[in-house]
Amino acid sequence: MSDYEAVLKRAMLAQGVNIDNYDAKWPSAFDRFRLINDEIGYRTIYTALCSQSHNDPEDLLNQLLCRSLNHDGFTSAKKAEQYFFSLYMILQAIKYHVMASAMYLGKLEISCEVLALKCNEILDLIESSQQHKDSLLTELSE
Repeated sequence: MSDYEAVLKRAMLAQGVNIDNYDAKWPSAFDRFRLINDEIGYRTIYTALCSQSHNDPEDLLNQLLCRSLNHDGFTSAKKAEQYFFSLYMILQAIKYHVMASAMYLGKLEISCEVLALKCNEILDLIESSQQHKDSLLTELSE
């Protein structure tokens, strides 16, 4: 870890940033969302992503229920729901990653124009995915 830290310090110094001058404590996940006025994002997107990554049994239980009922319509609907939920969560996770990167670079006064453009592209993808949901749902049901 100390080697990584040394490489990071040299890279930041090359950008004119001395990270030894920053003595702030890293805030909790909730505090980071609160600081960007997105408590709702923490309570919905972040917790849903954490739940999925820590083996939330909901999807497994839904799949078992579908099989036990042998109901094709419900299975197709569940497949579509999982697809759209996954797509939405992936795009939201990328959005948060780009936003966090831009904020980090902005705080250190490093240009983040490219990230701002990427963030707008991701927001457009999220909106587009929701607008085309009906046509994709039809394809998934077939």
